[in-house]
Amino acid sequence: MLWKDLDNQVFSIKDPEKRLQKLQSMRNNIIARLNADYAKPWSAVANSGANVELDGLTYYECLSRLTSLMYLASEKRWVDSSYRQFILDCLERARARLREEIPLVDKIDNNFEPGKLLERFLVSCPQAISEVLYP
Repeated sequence: MLWKDLDNQVFSIKDPEKRLQKLQSMRNNIIARLNADYAKPWSAVANSGANVELDGLTYYECLSRLTSLMYLASEKRWVDSSYRQFILDCLERARARLREEIPLVDKIDNNFEPGKLLERFLVSCPQAISEVLYP
């Protein structure tokens, strides 16, 4: 189990600097285990599929990853109905931070396709594909 391994290999190290070094050396392994064994996958994944830090994601990559985690495209449904509004709120917040004045979301029915909405987002905010969340 991941957490038992972390307890034994990392959290048992008393020196904070050595513990941090150990965590950093195990980064890729921890991310792989989170994605394979755990209900909470690593969230900072670039469109290329690379595991990155959150500060390395662009606005579009972050919104795309959120959507991929919250919407089951094969079943055309949200994991939880509240995620629909969460994605809409995130889209509007991203647009505000990117200084896009015209609202993207006017009237969206309950069955909108998130992929198409992300495409509309890119058309209205093309800088979202290159501007990182945390410059």
